[in-house]
Amino acid sequence: MDLRHLRSFVAVAETLHFSRAAERLHLVQPAVTQQIQKLEAELGVRLFERGTRSVRLTSVGTEFLREARAAVQQAERARLVAMRAQRGEVGHVELSHASSIAFSGILSRLLRTVAQSAPDLTIGVTEADAEPQIQMLLDGAIDIALLRLPIGTPPRSLVIETLQREAVMACLPSGHPLLDDSIAVHDLAQEDFVATHLREGWGFFDTQLQTCRVAGFEPRIISRSHQFASIVSLVASGRGVALVPESIHRLQLRDVEYRPLRKSTHRSDIAMIWHAERLTPAIQHIAKRATELNEQGMFKPR
Repeated sequence: MDLRHLRSFVAVAETLHFSRAAERLHLVQPAVTQQIQKLEAELGVRLFERGTRSVRLTSVGTEFLREARAAVQQAERARLVAMRAQRGEVGHVELSHASSIAFSGILSRLLRTVAQSAPDLTIGVTEADAEPQIQMLLDGAIDIALLRLPIGTPPRSLVIETLQREAVMACLPSGHPLLDDSIAVHDLAQEDFVATHLREGWGFFDTQLQTCRVAGFEPRIISRSHQFASIVSLVASGRGVALVPESIHRLQLRDVEYRPLRKSTHRSDIAMIWHAERLTPAIQHIAKRATELNEQGMFKPR
């Protein structure tokens, strides 16, 4: 059954006038008449009683109108859903983020913006370290990763978009002698370090290593943690010092203080990553919102 025939039938049934129905449908009257005739022939019934100056529904036409109208409305809803899906406004996306991303403000701003622009696009959110995130992207277990660079040797199939560059700060226990003056990285050479649970070439652990190596020393790491909250807690206990991304200073605990690093140019880059071969309209929608927020300066550290 041709949907065009149903639309013509509903228009004639609602106006009881072939000319007005044709105007509504932006068709010429003979085309509407022909479509009604084809529909009646297909069904083997008469849908209208036609007089010289009037048109009215038959009893069969009256019953058929209810279902035809519902079919046309459902088809329109389906069309709108398809258009919204093409724009990425409906569907589901799995997003994973490194724990420290929560402090940067990127995750909350992005989720809030997408919720406003596409209320029917659902996003599943999980937390994972960088290496598992990359493997999940490659396996198709997640659609988007938010993490700190670098990520070893990135597979060519992954698209990487940097969203934020954060300065590196020193995190020291309250009362530490170095807090009395400005701090350079080399001032920490004799300190014990608390670090993240990654390896060289990955995430903030690599940023910390490179920051110390440029300053001429290898950090003496005595404790590790997956969570910056735990790292800061260990620093507060006096166990050691840490280098942290600038946004971690929002984590205000007793007995710990943060300081900028004098003359340090090292930065921690936060990136959004997705698989180039699995780019759906929904992923495109989220990536576009992220790009817009970045261009508006909404991801700059505050």
